[in-house]
Amino acid sequence: MSPPGFFRGMTLDLGSVLRAAAGVGASPFTPRIEYLNPSPLQPERLPRIQIPSGVSPRMPHFVDTDRLIREKSRQLPPLASGSSVQVRGGLAITRGLTMAHFYLDFPDFGAQWREVNLRGLTEPHCQFLGGNIQVVVAIEVFVLESYRPEVDSTNSAIFALVLEHELHHVRDSIDLAVSFMPARLLGDELSRRYLIDRQSIERRSLSYYFEGHRLPRNVETELDQPRSGLGFETLVRGSIWGPEASRRADALHALELQRYADRIQDLERARVNGRLWRGGPGGDPWRD
Repeated sequence: MSPPGFFRGMTLDLGSVLRAAAGVGASPFTPRIEYLNPSPLQPERLPRIQIPSGVSPRMPHFVDTDRLIREKSRQLPPLASGSSVQVRGGLAITRGLTMAHFYLDFPDFGAQWREVNLRGLTEPHCQFLGGNIQVVVAIEVFVLESYRPEVDSTNSAIFALVLEHELHHVRDSIDLAVSFMPARLLGDELSRRYLIDRQSIERRSLSYYFEGHRLPRNVETELDQPRSGLGFETLVRGSIWGPEASRRADALHALELQRYADRIQDLERARVNGRLWRGGPGGDPWRD
């Protein structure tokens, strides 16, 4: 028996209870970080590098200037307006570059959507059933071939400085996927309607906005051969991810770029004058 007055002043919306039990209204977004540089960094062999918390440091790809420029132009498609949509970090184009590619991934698209019959409507509709939607950032770091650390001690110090700066861009990209994007997607109109409140969507609209997620994603392939059916992802990349990624990259450069560039130039001038950096593994590249 319920205590007297237990239900006094309470109203029970059975529909709301059932929707809550099904997870309707809850955030489906979870972060995932992909590193496109396969080899782990071995910091004990290098001058000291301050590695940001939460970053798994990897050896960058060593490339020539032409390749660095090409990589800077490779990106997943933004809005038709041509908005910049990647973290275009880098200690100047001649030294290093971080590319962070944002995309969404439905781990089991076929099981996460179903076709529904709605009375009075002839157009087929579908509904999102729930499950995780992964907010992915695929990160790739490049450094100029001429800064390989094994060349001499000065090169090792310069490499440490270039990579340290790039890892700050990596940290910002990770924060975008872990904290910023999941929160902002909750306020997006399309996201709220179809992925959180799980309203039905016309079959043809599903094809335009989401159907491209049915097949496994491969960011390296899609950089050269973009796929269709990713309308929602493309919209939020251009309107949410892109502006914030660019803002953070600009803020980071304003904060530290000149300081790093000046130190690298000092090391290069000293080498021209016959003085190599005197440090070794674990040494401070900011000190002579």
